[in-house]
Parts: sequence; C-alpha cells; structure tokens
Amino acid sequence: MPTSKAKIVSGAQNITKVFLIEAQNLGKGATAPSAVFVGNYNTVEYGINDDSVFNFDIPDDWGTGSDIIIKAHWQIDEAFVTNSGEIRWSAAWSATPPDNTEVLDSPTHTGSGNSGDINIPAAAKTLREDNVVTLSGASLSPGDCVGVTISRVAVDGGTPNPAAEPGIVMLHIHYTSDNLGGND
Repeated sequence: MPTSKAKIVSGAQNITKVFLIEAQNLGKGATAPSAVFVGNYNTVEYGINDDSVFNFDIPDDWGTGSDIIIKAHWQIDEAFVTNSGEIRWSAAWSATPPDNTEVLDSPTHTGSGNSGDINIPAAAKTLREDNVVTLSGASLSPGDCVGVTISRVAVDGGTPNPAAEPGIVMLHIHYTSDNLGGND
C-alpha cells in the first residue's frame, strides 16, 4: 500500500482568522472623516467626533461564543514627544439576526468600547495597530449582521490631543474559527 504524506485533520480546529474593512469603506458617517492619501496608502483622517459606519456579517465558521476584536491600523502626520499627544478610538456596535425579528435601529444585542488613550507614534506617518473594541461573543450568532460606528473621541487624560488628525488605513476584524473549512 502506498504511503501518503498528507495529514488528515478531523474534529473542530480553533484558529484565528482576520478580514479587513479598508479605508475606502470608512468614508460614510454622521460626521464623516476626510479621505487622504499618504504615500501609496488610502486613509481616512478623523477629527474629534468624526465617525464612520460600516457593516459585516458574522462568518459561518465563527466559533460560537468567542469574542470578535476590531483593531485599527492607523497613522498620524505628527511625532510624539513628551506629553505631546494622545488619541482615543471609540466604537458602538449592534448585531441583528437576518430572521425578521429585530429592527435595525433598536436591536437586542448592542455594545460599545474604546481603545483607551494611546500615545501617537514616535515617528510621524508610521503604521500602528491598536484594539478599538471587543464584541462579546455571548451576544452573537453566525450570520448576524453587525453594524459598527467607529469614531475618534477626546482623550480622557491630561495629555493634549495632537494637532494633526490620525488616519485609519484599515480595520482588522479578528475572530475565532471553529473549523478549518467553514460550514459548507
């Protein structure tokens, strides 16, 4: 009988997966950010209280009950010096099942969070990644439509806001998959 080097994987395998929300999909909000190009990168720059609204579906292979984390990849055209500037990202979210049981502007499952105050990078226009909000897995189901409003808010501490506006390059949505191939 021939020997095979292929590995057979069975059972549930928990792995972290990521999907992206790119800057060009962040330009709509009640007070939308400004689209700006930095080198070869498309970004959206946020003043205090600028916001973006975007949607995504909970993937079919999402590990039931596990949290989903939204991380911002961002930059700012200003360098940090002692006590020179911090920013804070904030997000509110809601999850609605596609079963005609909840209205979009008054769903049962909602939440919010923020990044805390973050020092701007030591060098201008460098890319950072920071957690913005964690969506509680206890409130979600595969296939739910999630609506998110992300905004820049004033910092909570004594360090002043920077003169420049931070720009999001993209958002990474991190989730735990409970299998290798999805639920086909």
